[in-house]
Amino acid sequence: MLEGDDDATFMVRRNGKIFYIQISLSSFVNSPATTQKYKSYLEVLQSGEEVLGEIYDIDVYDWVMAPFGPLLIELAPDPPAESAGNIRVTLKEYLYPEFFMLYLK
Repeated sequence: MLEGDDDATFMVRRNGKIFYIQISLSSFVNSPATTQKYKSYLEVLQSGEEVLGEIYDIDVYDWVMAPFGPLLIELAPDPPAESAGNIRVTLKEYLYPEFFMLYLK
C-alpha cells in the first residue's frame, strides 16, 4: 500500500499476526545507492505492473522482507507440527489480530 510519493507501507500476515512495515525515502539519505534502488522499486509498485524494466514486483517484496525475516519468525513462530492441522481461528482473531509496526531505516 502506497502512502505518498516516496513512502510505502507493506502489510504482512504471519501465523495470526500482522506486521506493518513502513518505509520512507528519507531513511536512505546517507546511501545514494540504496536511495536509487528504493526509487526504482517504488516505481514498480506505483506502476501496478508485475515487471518494469528488469525489476519484478517480487524483487521489491523480497528486498523489503529480508531484514525482518528473523524478527517475524520470533514474534510469530510456526505452530508445533503436531498441532498444525487442529488450529482454529475465530473471526475476531482474524479481523483483530495482534499487530506490530516495523520501520525500515
